[in-house]
Amino acid sequence: MKTKLFGTNIPEDFKEALLLLVNLSLEQIEGLILLFEESTPEEPWKIVNEKVDVYVKSNSISDEDMASILKMGTFLVKEWAIGHLKLDDFIEDFRSLGLTDEQIEQGRNFLKGIEQVKENFYTFTQKGNTATQSIPILESIGVVSDLRPVFRSEIYNKDQDDSQGYFQIIDWLPISIIEIVTTQEKKKNVHTFQLGEKELEEAIIILQRTQARLKKLKEKIEILKEKER
Repeated sequence: MKTKLFGTNIPEDFKEALLLLVNLSLEQIEGLILLFEESTPEEPWKIVNEKVDVYVKSNSISDEDMASILKMGTFLVKEWAIGHLKLDDFIEDFRSLGLTDEQIEQGRNFLKGIEQVKENFYTFTQKGNTATQSIPILESIGVVSDLRPVFRSEIYNKDQDDSQGYFQIIDWLPISIIEIVTTQEKKKNVHTFQLGEKELEEAIIILQRTQARLKKLKEKIEILKEKER
């Protein structure tokens, strides 16, 4: 059996996720569509992530099942937005996979409901793919502020008592320790840096300057889009 969506072999977890989606009630499907409909082109997943917990609780769906449903919904959105499939192609595949008429209708209801916003999610995904090609992806940043003692001497003399310079604190040094976690091709890397007050100020200035430049570029994008219309 060959489908236009999955080819000749549909992964078992995908089939289970599809069944979870099409077995939702009409009311649940409409609620799911609302999660997608309120998305924005800039951050399409923001509304979905903010409201998914409420949807899960109000519909008595487990977190695991909800994750599978969103995964399948995202897959369908992407495949549809690429442009090589029409709504009838999805319906034909649903039928060849053995879905009942009621399940097929629920699948159709979901697809028709997200038709107007499918491009938002696809474009956002493609932007992410373009931005991270061949370079590590930033996963998280952690910052710790610390106060370190400055000792009079780093040399310990075993013939002297505790009053020696090795034990004498003569000053304190404030520092920041930054931990950056990146992933590339499923490999995680942790990078740790120590910054003094001066280096931290310089880093903040550079980031602020970069943010200002990105703002200018985003304004340029809007101008270019206007010209294309």
